[in-house]
Amino acid sequence: MSGSADLILLNGKIVTVDKDFSIRQAIAVRDGRIIAVGSNDEILKHETSGTKRVELGGRTVIPGLIDTHPHLDTWRSYFRSLAGCSSIDEVLDRVAAAAAQAGTGQWLLFHRFAEPDSRAPNVYKEKRFPNRHDLDRVAPNNPVWLRGGYLTPSILNSAALELAGITRDTPSPRQLVPALDWRTGDMVPSPGGTIEKDPKTGEPTGVIADGNDLVARTVTSYFYHLVPPPGYDAYLENIEARSLEFNSLGITSIYEGHGLAEPVGRNTRAFLEARARDTLTVRTQIATNVHTSGTIPEIVARLDSLPHVSHRGAGDDMLRFVGVSVTLDGACGCLDCVQQKLLQWKGKRWGEIRNGIARVPEDKYRALVWEAARRGMRVTTKADGEAMIDRVIKIYGEVDAEFGIRDTRFVMMHSAFAHPQRHMPRLKELNVLPTTCISFLWNHGMNMVRAYGEDLIHRAVPYRSWLKAGIRVSNGTDAYPWNPFLSLWAMITRTDGETGLQLGADECVTREQALRIYTENGAHLLRMEDDLGSIEVGKYADLVVLSEDYLTVAEENIQHLKPVLTLVGGRAVYETPDLSGAADR
Repeated sequence: MSGSADLILLNGKIVTVDKDFSIRQAIAVRDGRIIAVGSNDEILKHETSGTKRVELGGRTVIPGLIDTHPHLDTWRSYFRSLAGCSSIDEVLDRVAAAAAQAGTGQWLLFHRFAEPDSRAPNVYKEKRFPNRHDLDRVAPNNPVWLRGGYLTPSILNSAALELAGITRDTPSPRQLVPALDWRTGDMVPSPGGTIEKDPKTGEPTGVIADGNDLVARTVTSYFYHLVPPPGYDAYLENIEARSLEFNSLGITSIYEGHGLAEPVGRNTRAFLEARARDTLTVRTQIATNVHTSGTIPEIVARLDSLPHVSHRGAGDDMLRFVGVSVTLDGACGCLDCVQQKLLQWKGKRWGEIRNGIARVPEDKYRALVWEAARRGMRVTTKADGEAMIDRVIKIYGEVDAEFGIRDTRFVMMHSAFAHPQRHMPRLKELNVLPTTCISFLWNHGMNMVRAYGEDLIHRAVPYRSWLKAGIRVSNGTDAYPWNPFLSLWAMITRTDGETGLQLGADECVTREQALRIYTENGAHLLRMEDDLGSIEVGKYADLVVLSEDYLTVAEENIQHLKPVLTLVGGRAVYETPDLSGAADR
């Protein structure tokens, strides 16, 4: 492309991520798209009196990063973090500070006991979690909820327990009785839960835990109902704030493959309003989660209420609603995917709970996928365990034979235990695009080793195998940690965050491969490979200028890289003082 530029970037190391992984020196941009990539002299030919300059000073530029499973709108953003505390006293200091600013009776919400959570409570000097009595000392007039995760319990103070009606007589929820699965809206066998009692007094200690907080929140559901949900304005503000946070991390595009359940409700309205206000600064594609409760005709009726997600979907290159999603099993990290565990595993679950819960019956899943394909809808299926991946391949294959889905690029999310020989050849044939999360290993690696064994975990989240099979795998963070540079480092090193051990050297990828996964492959999943994923003429100027060189910085420091400038369509959506004012807002 020729002509004058409205923005040029000079004197840099431009990592293009084109087919040759070329390195260039400068970039010219006009109307949000790249019109030239080359040497300084070549790019300066596009400069006029109205052209803005960015002097890179040798800094490295990479394409905008694409997170294909982020949960940008998660309400976890409303919880304060406890990460970094090294003692219960430090936890209490943070709770006390929040109480001092809150009104009487206002809920105080916290999460993330450590980074990763699996390090708690050993990261604390006391080697234990706080309890209700600890919290009562610093917040007697407010209900307090320290929200647990896959591996950590929730902690409540006395005010919170009283509001929930939890007393010495409240039994812990039993396993296997029917319970509501909040993701599918259907009934599943309950994973149970624990309300810890003091062995001397019989009173609840404040330490509670769901058997699995991703399936049926059998204990903490009390508190999800008690805590006032964020109103529409707060939800919209959260989307806008998270967009800017993502930009500060170098993320310029996302794929929300599951999590937004309301087709015309608050979620969709808020994203549309952010787009209308031009405050959605991350390119966003959303697949609508379809509940599988009720009868098959009721499921089909839900699909018929979503005409705007058919074919290429409604929207534009900044916000598009495309396709539907369904969840077959839970996450490998919380040990709820349908996957055989070791005989010696000491976990609390038993019976059919022990090896995970299939959350959607096969007949309902088949009907949903068939009827979605009939309506031209792309399907995203969340499947972690091998048995559920078998089901995805079976049903996707049936639907492909009837309707042809290969050009539609159906998606499989999580995909942690996909087998190189058993699954990948057929997934390649069907042109299914997997997205998985290296954060599963970093957050929960040793927990999975204890449950599934080293052999399985050393081939889990198998990036190298996906690439070897010729499949364009992409990476998501599943809400934590969002930092893409930690994910890039973890893909390269496969480091467990709890112990620092390497889990499966054979599945490590190179720096180039990791960057392609986060850019080129993400663009392919978005079906925007002609517009995103590399720094080439004609593509959007979604660019990230880095603090250090991704290709040469010491391996351990990849996780600490930071953007100093992020552009979306040539517009600066994040910049540090080093480059402040150099590009148009």
